[in-house]
Amino acid sequence: MQRESCMLFRQSISVNHKMHWHEFYEITFVLDGYGSQILNGKQKPLQPGTIFFLIPTDIHKVSPAAGSTLEIFNVMFTEELITEDLRQLLFKESLEYYTILEPAQCEALKTEFCTIDTELSNKKPGHNIVVKGALEHIAVELVRSCQENSTQSGTALPGLHAPSIQRALTYINNTYRKPLTLEEAAEQAQLAPNYFSECFHKATGVSFQTYLHNLRMKFAAAMLISSDLPITDICYASGYNTLSHFTRAFKNKYGLTPTSYRHVRQVPESETATG
Repeated sequence: MQRESCMLFRQSISVNHKMHWHEFYEITFVLDGYGSQILNGKQKPLQPGTIFFLIPTDIHKVSPAAGSTLEIFNVMFTEELITEDLRQLLFKESLEYYTILEPAQCEALKTEFCTIDTELSNKKPGHNIVVKGALEHIAVELVRSCQENSTQSGTALPGLHAPSIQRALTYINNTYRKPLTLEEAAEQAQLAPNYFSECFHKATGVSFQTYLHNLRMKFAAAMLISSDLPITDICYASGYNTLSHFTRAFKNKYGLTPTSYRHVRQVPESETATG
């Protein structure tokens, strides 16, 4: 069965969702209720008006507060719905797209989510065009709100003025848990591998292999902190082929074995849902 390019769900969450990740992009909007989310190893509050954007490599766990039910919209979509203009907007800065909207903004975006829901349900002629427009409006408002409210540095990543390198970085950031070669990344940039390697280093300050390794290590560390998955599963999920290589690389990066790091840093279950 062919995977839909966009899906929308309205959910009521009254029990903890297990730690998980998706193979697609996701924007989640909290309509009602209170709780928390562990996102890449960090705890975030959830309340009416919370909205956030997840990429395929983000890992998260949603927990409603005691006695509360979270009412949320989830819109999930594939890479093909991200236009070049939207890509430039979403990935130009190193911001984390997670914020709480004002009431007026909430009403406007709720309408867009409802529009997507209606169009996907009825599938009248042109529904894909309407869905794409509503999704882009939601994404733009999310980015603007995060830029206005962010206390992060949010500076543009060096070298991203080159569209070819930006395309490659977006591809790497979304596929680094799979086998990935320099040649494949260079193909995304439409550059020869040697020249791409040189341009990539100038843009990011590190080599392709170092950049890829850092992404995988960050993912593994987040998984160790916020899940109880076996170390072997985390090794393979992070893009490594052997446990010995993964353990050695992790210790070189963080100064601890994966098991020790989990013991020292893991978030207690009792702290994952607060009102």
